[in-house]
Amino acid sequence: MHILSRRHHIEFSSVPQLTRMTMAHGSTGPESTLLIKTLSLSIKYLTYSNVLQLFFINLPDNRLAYGVKIDNDPDHPGFVWSVMEYEDERNALLALFKYSACTVFIFAISR
Repeated sequence: MHILSRRHHIEFSSVPQLTRMTMAHGSTGPESTLLIKTLSLSIKYLTYSNVLQLFFINLPDNRLAYGVKIDNDPDHPGFVWSVMEYEDERNALLALFKYSACTVFIFAISR
């Protein structure tokens, strides 16, 4: 179970879909955590897949976009993504690359 921080709660309440990396407090201390907010149907595809596909894109303005691929259609997959904005996202991404581990929490919206 993950309780969103105030900042994440406000942000997750404001947009229909997004991802956020964060350093959450785990049982052994801070851990890299990926938060995903998406449609209930997309969650079905995420959970039935054997692999969670993360992607990273360098943007022209020297920022980084990242997210997850949703294989709901082989020819036209879906994506849930965000642009990195906060220092804790950077720290979580560095921890992910260092330890090759990441906790994932998925939040559903329905239409």
